[in-house]
Amino acid sequence: MNQITLIGIKNDQYTYFKNELSKALTLMDEPYHLTEVNALDAIVESELESIPALFINGKLVFVVNGYVPDVNEILQSLKKFVAPITALNSILIPIDFSEISKNAFIYGQNMAHHYGQAIHVIHVTPSLSTKLGFADPIGIKTKNLRKTVEQNIISNNLKISTDIVKGNVVNGIINSAQKRDTDFIVMGTTGKTNNTFLGSISRKISLNKKYPTFLIPENYLFTPFSKIVFAGHLNTQNQKLAEKLSESKLFSQAMINIVEIKVQQDVKFKEISNKKTKNYSKILIQDNDVVSGLTTFIKKIDADLLIMYKPSKPFWQNIFHKSTTKKIHNEIKIPLLLLH
Repeated sequence: MNQITLIGIKNDQYTYFKNELSKALTLMDEPYHLTEVNALDAIVESELESIPALFINGKLVFVVNGYVPDVNEILQSLKKFVAPITALNSILIPIDFSEISKNAFIYGQNMAHHYGQAIHVIHVTPSLSTKLGFADPIGIKTKNLRKTVEQNIISNNLKISTDIVKGNVVNGIINSAQKRDTDFIVMGTTGKTNNTFLGSISRKISLNKKYPTFLIPENYLFTPFSKIVFAGHLNTQNQKLAEKLSESKLFSQAMINIVEIKVQQDVKFKEISNKKTKNYSKILIQDNDVVSGLTTFIKKIDADLLIMYKPSKPFWQNIFHKSTTKKIHNEIKIPLLLLH
């Protein structure tokens, strides 16, 4: 996910620049997360010579100094700095030392071994002071993390780095992903503390708007992607995204099935239409429940990955309601990739 940061004071020049940027991003047709920094103290802290200023993936691209670039000039810069969604080259894997997080680590290694990504493994821990009587927690956690990696490594040819991160778990994972220029996150769907710790954390991480996230079910073993279910509306936006995904090294050998579930009371899984193209299929299904319809279709084709893309629309806001998302995690026993 591309990180776009616009810094400046809201005035006519800022508004014009933002509008031109929005047009360019639409033409670029790549997923992004836009952050606006308008607070005066944050602007001063940035030490910019002039504003508005535009950062793309942490790199300063434009500093407006009297002249505001138009949509075409911004678009040319986007093409240089924006990473396409197909660029999935680095993986962040959080570990909480549970068996499920270790399995996600093994899954991520097999993915990296097959597709050629680098891996960064982290463990997030609260900051505990030794003055309060605690043993050196960071030193202990560091040893545990290294031991876990060594005991579960599948190949010495993989590029794996490790780190202990202090602080809040969710913020620690997201900040680490940003610091390491991560392309996507791989993590288990349940973990410690009565099988709910990493489960609740994974839901929060997967709903972040910055990084694609793979959620790996308990004991699931990696296989190269071949049959993918992409849950979403059969619209042009999702078809374009399916085309882009089919160009990536992860999914170039897979058939992507865009599946839309129309909720219809008193109907139990009815396939209404199935249209195939070179790189993907478009399937319309009726069912009395979205998750039930997806589960039935996944079993029918023996899919190895479910992809969900969450634009800001009422349908997906309902799908990603906490109770529904938990139901998806509990009933769909294949990896889930969430894109934003």
